[in-house]
Order: sequence, then C-alpha cells, then structure tokens
Amino acid sequence: MKAVFAGGGTGGHVFPALAIAQRLKKNISDFKVVFIGKTGKIEEIIAKKNKFTFYGIPSGKFSEVRLAEISKFIFQTISGFIKAVFILTKEKPDFIIGCGGYVSFPTVLAAILLMKPVYLIEQNSLPGKVNRILAPFARKVFFGMPLEFDNKKNKKWIWTGNPLREDLVKKDRSETLNFFNFDPHKKYIGVVGGSQGARFFNEIMPQTLKLLGHKMDIGVIHICGKGNKREVKKTYRDLGVEANVLDFLEDMANMYSLVDIIVSRAGALTISEISVFGVPAVFIPYPYAAQDHQKLNAKKVSGFGAAVWMHEAEANPDRLAEAMENILKHNDAADKMKSAWKNFVKGDSVNTILSHIKEDLENSKNPCLPLGI
Repeated sequence: MKAVFAGGGTGGHVFPALAIAQRLKKNISDFKVVFIGKTGKIEEIIAKKNKFTFYGIPSGKFSEVRLAEISKFIFQTISGFIKAVFILTKEKPDFIIGCGGYVSFPTVLAAILLMKPVYLIEQNSLPGKVNRILAPFARKVFFGMPLEFDNKKNKKWIWTGNPLREDLVKKDRSETLNFFNFDPHKKYIGVVGGSQGARFFNEIMPQTLKLLGHKMDIGVIHICGKGNKREVKKTYRDLGVEANVLDFLEDMANMYSLVDIIVSRAGALTISEISVFGVPAVFIPYPYAAQDHQKLNAKKVSGFGAAVWMHEAEANPDRLAEAMENILKHNDAADKMKSAWKNFVKGDSVNTILSHIKEDLENSKNPCLPLGI
C-alpha cells in the first residue's frame, strides 16, 4: 500500500502531512510513503529525515503571475504537471493527499487526470488559492480550523482539526521547570514570533514585559527566530527583564506545558498546538497573510473564548501588557479560557482523517484499505 503527499513550502503545509504519514507507517509497517514537493525546501528536508521517498518538481507561484512572468509560470506549471504524471504512473499510489502550497497543484492535477482518489488538507478556516481550485475534484477536504461557511449541503468539507505529531503531549510542570531551570513561584509568558513576524515580537515584547514585570513576578520564554538571539537577549538585559531567549525550541511541549499565557501569531498550526495544552493566548495575526487568514483564525478562537486578539497596528506595549495582566491576575478569567479550549480541540485529528479516507475508499470502487484503523 502506498500514499503520495503533495505540497509544501512552509512547515504549516508539511507537518500535518508528516503526522499522517508517520501514523500510517506506525499502523502498517510496510506502508509506502512518497512526498512530492520542491527541491531544497522544507518538504525535502523533512521527507529525507524521515526516510520517505522524495521527488522534486517545478511549480509556478500563482501570486507572482504578472504579464512579464506569465510564460515562466505556464512553463513551470506544465513541466511540474508532466513530471508528476510520470511519478504517479511509476509509483502507483492508492491515494493522494494534497497538503497545500503551490507545489501541490501539478501533482494533484496529475492525480485527477489519472483518476486517483484525492484528499486535501486545508489548515485554515478558508481554503487557499490552490485548494480552492482543486477542492471540486477532491473526495474530501479536511479543515484544521472551524469552517468559515455552512457545510451542511457539502458533506465532503469536514472540520477535523489539524494533524499534529504524537509526541506533542502535556508534561508535568516540575519536569518543565527543571528543563528551563525556572523558579516555580513565577507567572510564565511564552512568546512565539514564528517565521512570519518574528521581528515585530522581538521589538515590542521586551518593552511589554518590562511593563508587566512592574505588576507581577514573571518569567519569559521568547522564541525569537534564527539569527536574532544575541540582539533580543541584549534588549531584555538592557531593560532589566530576565528572559530565556531561544532562536528555536525543538520540543515545544516543554514551553506549552509550563507557560501561563502565550503571545503569538495566529497561524493555524500554532493555534492547534496551543489548543492541545489549553493555554490562554493573546494572538496578533500576521497582517500580510494570504486572504488575511490569520485574522480569521484569531477571530474563530476568540469566539470560543479561549483567547483574545488584536491587530498588529493596535498592539503597543501598554495595551499588550494590560491584556496579559487582565488574564494573569484573575484566575477565573484564565480558567475560563483554559476550559474554552476543550470545545475547540477535535481529539485525534490524524485518526479522524484516516477514518474518513478508509470509509470513502470502502464505499468506492477501490478495494478496502485498512490503514491500520
């Protein structure tokens, strides 16, 4: 048995696919996994790290289609499509999962032409450009966030939650305190800028946390992005704020399990990870995200009562410090937000997605594929 995962470009596209691929391998030892993406991007790194077969193909980027570049776009897209046809013909997968990103387009299009079962993963509340085009041809579309529209008439659009890796589980507080060598009596704040917007958080959060530190005894974990650690650490030190500044944290469960509040962008995968740990959050959506999808994500979560959000243009140190203080100083407010996450979490999203795929394949002309569930 074999599945092809098509897409990439960002971790938000690749990691949900990886979670599903790893579960398939865990459930069925001889299951074959193939990734198709762009050479040199994160999808190739992740696929090879996990010893999955990888093929690189060219792909045009829709947002960059200008008159002067349209011939290049058409050439890359057609080249990618032809190469994907040959790959799928060679590999003969039982089904294809498109995980988003421009590079998923040629492969999923090839799969449709070859009449292979196609399923799509959409991390956000609204589908991106590629998934919008491909959705009518997919058997099912699995959404990581609550749908932005009524799907009662279209049963193939399903809110499953975003697939997350199995090792993302809550840890004991004493274990995480020891990991960071922290004082157990403080309130802890997590700051995650992510790949889009680390600079904004690196500039505004030290001053914000200096103001908050005048009101309560706090500790800080600030993930600042590659190459920024020295400068951000110096800023905190100059302001007299004690902070653990990291350019990257491989095991995010250590931070999520410890912090009392988190300040972050509103990427779908970040929100899904935070939801597992039920941490009260302040979201500042990346204002230049496609279709303003981060704002939609933040509004969805705040609608559940699990977080508050504000526009980047309105997020000054005074307002941010006040919003955090209102949560941290009032246990009932924090408890309500923690409890609200329970209504957002969809359980084992990977198993839900595989169950839907299994049921769909059983009800089609394809042979029953157990998928280990």
